Amino acid sequence: MCMLYKFLKRNSPLFVPQYGGAGHIKEHYAKFLCNRYGEVKHYYNPNVEIAVIEADIRKLLDEEYSEDVFKTLLNPPDNFV
Repeated sequence: MCMLYKFLKRNSPLFVPQYGGAGHIKEHYAKFLCNRYGEVKHYYNPNVEIAVIEADIRKLLDEEYSEDVFKTLLNPPDNFV
């Protein structure tokens, strides 16, 4: 399995921390929407209308850029719990 695909599944709403795994994606035409920082924001089944996805994209484009969020992604904290 591709590393990008694993990342998308693990960071999407499909991931169930209780089981430590992600749900099954039923078809190849599923879509993931990421913000400008690379965080997975939405998962869409193939039957979702394009207008819904377009509205979510517009919301993400309207969000303000935060230099602090970008810096924490580049330099994560050293203390892991």
